[in-house]
Amino acid sequence: MIIGYARVSTTKQAGEGTSLETQRERLRKAGAERVIEDGGRSGATTDRPGLAELRAAVRPDDTVLVTRLDRLGRSTKDLLNIVEGWADQGIGFRCIDQGLDFSGPSGRFLLTLLGAVAELERSMILERTAAGRAAAKAAGRSLGGSTRRWTDKDAKKAESLVREHRLSTRQAAGAMGVSARTLRRMLNRAETLEGEAQ
Repeated sequence: MIIGYARVSTTKQAGEGTSLETQRERLRKAGAERVIEDGGRSGATTDRPGLAELRAAVRPDDTVLVTRLDRLGRSTKDLLNIVEGWADQGIGFRCIDQGLDFSGPSGRFLLTLLGAVAELERSMILERTAAGRAAAKAAGRSLGGSTRRWTDKDAKKAESLVREHRLSTRQAAGAMGVSARTLRRMLNRAETLEGEAQ
């Protein structure tokens, strides 16, 4: 059986159905007998009910079909883990846009190449991170563990965003340019200041 998988990242796209509709149509034309979808789900998140359904539905000798590789996974490593797992179970994988077919010996070779690319990608990220840390250290900047300096005025502003403007903790943290954890500290400080003022 050929099972198609379609995904759009934003809830707006999912609601409008345009991108999902296009993918669904192309998958059907390419031979998909069934199409499983994830609407409004980022490829980076593991919380994708459609992908979970797809993994439960596929059986040996089935083929999973996508329009583009990034519909299945955002990173090479993520994509490789999913496809390798299927290959081990005798499940094929094809991608329409890139014209890729991961079944058979040539598919295994392609997976090996993807694995090498993923490893190279990881090494380059680690190398860049190490170089960045070394440059920061050489410039005298502290690394990690340093807390952002904020004032009582900032704490009151954070409190105003949450109470008066009714923003969620996450939204207020984004507006203030701090983490949610830091924002909670600011709110605690604002509460203390309020208690001291009474």
